[in-house]
Amino acid sequence: MPRIHLTDRTLRALKTQKNQETFWDDSLNGFGVRVSGTSNRKSFILRYRGRNDKRPRLTIGPYPALSLADARDKARELLVDVAQGNEPAVARDNHRTGETLADLAQLYLERYAKVQKRSWREDQRMLEKDLLPRWGSSKVADVKRADVLDLLDAIVDRGAPIT
Repeated sequence: MPRIHLTDRTLRALKTQKNQETFWDDSLNGFGVRVSGTSNRKSFILRYRGRNDKRPRLTIGPYPALSLADARDKARELLVDVAQGNEPAVARDNHRTGETLADLAQLYLERYAKVQKRSWREDQRMLEKDLLPRWGSSKVADVKRADVLDLLDAIVDRGAPIT
C-alpha cells in the first residue's frame, strides 16, 4: 500500500489496474483514499487502532463530492474522538445492530408489565395501536423527541387525550 502526498492534483490523476487499491497520505497517519480500478471511483478512508488492537476502517466520503481539505478535517475530528475513547466504528456497528422499538416493546412487556401490572394487556394494546405501526421496525436511536411529540399530537387529535 503506497504512501503518497495527497493533493487535489494527485487525487485527480490516481488510477489503478487492480480491482481496488488504497493510497495512504504521508502527512496524516491512517488517512487515505481508496481507488476502484473498474470505475475509477475514489473514497476517503480512515484506519485507526481501536480496542483490542483492532484496526477498523471508516469511509469518510467520496471524492470529489467531499474535498481533500474537508476529508482531512473530518479524519482529524474522528482521530480526536478515538483519542478520547469514543470509537466511531463501535458507534456505527451499534447503530446497525441496535434494538428496534418492537424489540424494546416486547422486552418491556415481558420483563416489567406482565410481572408488575395487572393491566399489562392495556399496555400491549396501546403499544400495538399507536407505537408499533409507526416505529416498530425503527431503531431506538433513530426515534427523536420531535417524533414522540408528533405521535402524542396525533393521539390528542383523534380524541384520546388521556391515552
